Amino acid sequence: MTKGKFGLSLAAIAAIAFGFTVLRQPQSVLLVAGFALLAEKNEWLNRQVMQALLLTIVYYVADLVTEWIFGGLVWFFGWAKLYEAVIAMNKVNAFVSGALYIALIVLAVYAVLRV
Repeated sequence: MTKGKFGLSLAAIAAIAFGFTVLRQPQSVLLVAGFALLAEKNEWLNRQVMQALLLTIVYYVADLVTEWIFGGLVWFFGWAKLYEAVIAMNKVNAFVSGALYIALIVLAVYAVLRV
């Protein structure tokens, strides 16, 4: 185990970044990435925390896009007074959001296992 300048294990710092990714804590991932980039200055650790940060960003962008799509459909079906379709779109949106979160967990666990 390689120790950093502050005596912390570099692999533990990377695992913490991915852990905060799974917990959907983007500010914490950003803080760990900032610590790694500014204080530790280790190339391997920088790559790992940047992967955690990019995984967080991709998750939130994908979640935002699906919310826009299904929110627009819910608005349209509500405007057209198709209330069963509104309920169906809300269920599909919840399913897609859950699938995105499961994909986030799988990718983060895979990344931690590779660390």
